Amino acid sequence: KHICNKWIRSIWERNKKNILKLIKKKKFSLVVKSIYEFTWNEYCNWYIEFSKEIIKTNYRETKKTLKNILKEIIKCLHPIAPYITEEIWQNIMTNKKSIIEENYPKYKKKYINKKIEKDVNLIKSMILIIRKIKTTLNIEKNDNIEIKISNINKHKKQIINKNINLIKKKSKINEINIIYLKNNNIKHNLFENIDNIKIYINVKNSKKLNKVKKEIINIEKQTFILEKLFNNKLFQKNAPLNI
Repeated sequence: KHICNKWIRSIWERNKKNILKLIKKKKFSLVVKSIYEFTWNEYCNWYIEFSKEIIKTNYRETKKTLKNILKEIIKCLHPIAPYITEEIWQNIMTNKKSIIEENYPKYKKKYINKKIEKDVNLIKSMILIIRKIKTTLNIEKNDNIEIKISNINKHKKQIINKNINLIKKKSKINEINIIYLKNNNIKHNLFENIDNIKIYINVKNSKKLNKVKKEIINIEKQTFILEKLFNNKLFQKNAPLNI
């Protein structure tokens, strides 16, 4: 199974466990909040975006995961929002059996995997960092990003390498060069830290960065001219007092 399919199932089971606890306590507003936050933040915002890529190589597994979790989300919501969930259910199911005849989803501990959750969080963090840099430096899709990483273990290297295409696609960057280093003292454009992993980012041919560099050169030239002028004794003697 693909790591992202395992991850969403693990996150959902963790949320489901919380939902069932809240139902027992009759805290229905918190049930809705928990379902909403999972559906929006994890299922829609991340997993559906991941699935657009992983479905190309893991079609059956990804399609099944997408559908099964959506079905369980609708079942969990049904007692609170019966009419809209019945309408959605009738549209996604082929047998047209009413949702009210379905059993409420049960918590399945076997799917929870903290290690997988941590691994996918690393992938998500890499994507978020690159997106942040893109916004900061006005990086375009065709710009080349060089990422140097230090203080990283073998397992995390494998996770990044195995999912580099997913990172590129979700960051909307065509080319990312990743180099693993032992030395931490490196001068680069930007520096980030993820879970004690040091990440140094060097952006090549960014229009905004090149513009800033030109401005710095111009300022340095002007500073040099002004310093030379102020050090001129004749200028100091004849210059107005307010200068």
